[in-house]
Amino acid sequence: HTSTPLQQSLLQGARREAGAKLSAALHPGVVQKAERFVAAAQLKLASTLPKDVLGRLRIVVQIHTEVDTLLYNQPKVQEQADGSIVVVAHALIALTNIVRPGGTLPSCKSAAPEYWLKLKRPQAIADELGLTGMFADGVTAAALNKNALDAALATVPVPAANRYKSHGWQLSFGEDDKAPDSNAEKFVRESSMVFNSQGSADASDQGLGTVMVCSPVLTSDSVSEIKQKASGMDEKQAAMWLASANDPYMHRFLGNWYTKVMSVAQAMEWVLLDCLRKDVTWP
Repeated sequence: HTSTPLQQSLLQGARREAGAKLSAALHPGVVQKAERFVAAAQLKLASTLPKDVLGRLRIVVQIHTEVDTLLYNQPKVQEQADGSIVVVAHALIALTNIVRPGGTLPSCKSAAPEYWLKLKRPQAIADELGLTGMFADGVTAAALNKNALDAALATVPVPAANRYKSHGWQLSFGEDDKAPDSNAEKFVRESSMVFNSQGSADASDQGLGTVMVCSPVLTSDSVSEIKQKASGMDEKQAAMWLASANDPYMHRFLGNWYTKVMSVAQAMEWVLLDCLRKDVTWP
């Protein structure tokens, strides 16, 4: 991929280094953007619920800056005296560039954050409200990533968007990467988004190539899903499953939806800068 003088200056000035001292302080605007993103994601996830229920939903978002506080807090549903339904969702603003090893360019991640989400699945909301029927999850992580890219392209200057489309590595979004087990702590601490380049940035094709983005996803069964599965088990196994559904402590872990997705800022960073690199530097 042959860079223009403008592209060369952009790339040369974009070696991002994490600060020597870490701080959990965030600009209020960064937090506000994250809250809006997470609230919209929770509504999309719950969009398969009946319309009258959706009209009563009130989304409260709690933003975290530490992994441990994200782990210790769970999404929950509370029906209020006025008939509204409060759904508390959680998210970590994850600055992944802080943990990259060695500070070398080949391992460079984005300076903008990604979002680690803990949301409540529509079936769990339905169970809390005593609704009958089964309600599928209303969104995928891939769709959230695609929405972030669309928002980024609508926000950046038109010349930058056109440069991305004609010369940059194009983002595409693969199927969600389902977690191999139900270990939520392991998922939060160890799973990651994957950026796989396909093709090569070569002058003969104006540098067009594709980077496939895949997000990890973990879901936990809701109470009704556990009862449905238990109906097909032997008595002893069914008793174990039903015990988890009826346990007050375990209840808060049921019907949750965990994932890691791109923020709009992260997508903007790709469009404005990283899509122009000859070699894809995001892991």
